[in-house]
Amino acid sequence: MEQLRRQQQHFLVVTQPAQGHINPSRHLARCLARTTGARVTFSTGISAHRRMFPSLSSHDQEFSDGLLSYIPYSDGSNDGIKRNNNKDTAANSPTLRIKQVGPRTLSAVLDRLSARDERVTCVLYTILLPWVADVARAHGVPAVLCWIQPPPRSPSTTTTSTATAAPSPPSQPPPTPAPRAHRDPAGARSPQNPRPPLLPRHHVRGRSLRGLPRRVQGNARRNRARRGRSPRHGG
Repeated sequence: MEQLRRQQQHFLVVTQPAQGHINPSRHLARCLARTTGARVTFSTGISAHRRMFPSLSSHDQEFSDGLLSYIPYSDGSNDGIKRNNNKDTAANSPTLRIKQVGPRTLSAVLDRLSARDERVTCVLYTILLPWVADVARAHGVPAVLCWIQPPPRSPSTTTTSTATAAPSPPSQPPPTPAPRAHRDPAGARSPQNPRPPLLPRHHVRGRSLRGLPRRVQGNARRNRARRGRSPRHGG
C-alpha cells in the first residue's frame, strides 16, 4: 500500500533556463526520484531544454532518461536567447518574456500531464520564478519554493578569516556561529547583517506566510504594514 502511494506521487520541478539553476534543480529532482520512488518530471525553458538534448527532433519534444521525465515550457526564447545591445531594453528582456509566456505554457504542461493520467501532486520551483506558484494554485496543486542559491559567505568562513587575521590565544577557542545561523536561508546572515532574512518581495507579496519561519513572517508583516503607511505622492 505504501509503495502504491509513493508511485501515485508526481513531483514537477520547474526551474529557470540557466545552468546555475538547472544543475542544483536537476540534482534535487534525481534525489527525489531515487529516495521516494515517486514520478518526477523536470521542466525548464525550451531555450535550455534544446541545449540539454540537442538530438531531439523538435525543441519541445519530451525526453526520459529512465529516472526523470523532461517536459519543457516556453520561455519566449525558444530559439535561444539572443542579445542585441542596441535593443536590450526592459520591454524585450528575457526576464519579461518568461513572465509573459511561461505561465501559459507551464499551465499547458500541467494540463497535458493530467490528461494522460499523470496528474502532478506537488510543484517545486526555484527562485526568480514566483509565477509558478500562481500557476500551481490555479490547478489546485501545492507549490514549494526551493532555495538553490549558495551562501557567498558563511559564519564559519568569517570566523576562520577573522582568526587568521588576528589569532586567538592557544587556550581560547575561536568564537562559534550563532545557534540559528545554519537554519537561515543561504547567505542571509553575516556579521554585517545579523537580522533575520526576508524572502524576495515577489515571493511573498499576496501569498500566505504560513509555513515560513516565525521571524521571517514577522519581518514580512512589518514590511507590509510599512508599505501601507507610506504616503502616496500624486503624479
